[in-house]
Amino acid sequence: MNLLYKDLKIREYKISDISGLTKCIIELQDFERTFEPDRFKGSKMAKKYLNYLIKECAANKGKIFVAEDDGNVAGFVSAWIERDPIAKIIVKTHTYFYISDLIVRKKYRRSGIGEALINKVEELAVKNKIKLVRICVLAKNKIARSFYQELGYRDYDITITKNLR
Repeated sequence: MNLLYKDLKIREYKISDISGLTKCIIELQDFERTFEPDRFKGSKMAKKYLNYLIKECAANKGKIFVAEDDGNVAGFVSAWIERDPIAKIIVKTHTYFYISDLIVRKKYRRSGIGEALINKVEELAVKNKIKLVRICVLAKNKIARSFYQELGYRDYDITITKNLR
């Protein structure tokens, strides 16, 4: 991995990052609305969603890692441990690190930041003796799916939906 931003730091989030994290969530949500228009506008949900991420990380041995460039939040990843009680009956590996969000601001994309953030989560998983990492991605987000596949992730579950009138 070769980061294009030489002064970039990957670190745990701080309270002072809240504004930058909120901007990241708004940018991602508004981008995802182009695929799935039933999503709320980013500005409407970002603060509440960020609070949810912080609480889930605190409750489930998770972390939010920030990519910082010259004092600015260039992106972040949030992840925590999940245990699937139904999977425990079906498969051998039912405890995993769940990456809820990976967001890299538009101007920083294709610079190695996304991979660096994913690597931090994988390091955290190994430290916690967790052998599986899962990420959910919108089916129509082909760029993100391709990125994850390049890092060794594969399709596992597929959720199919139908809107009823």
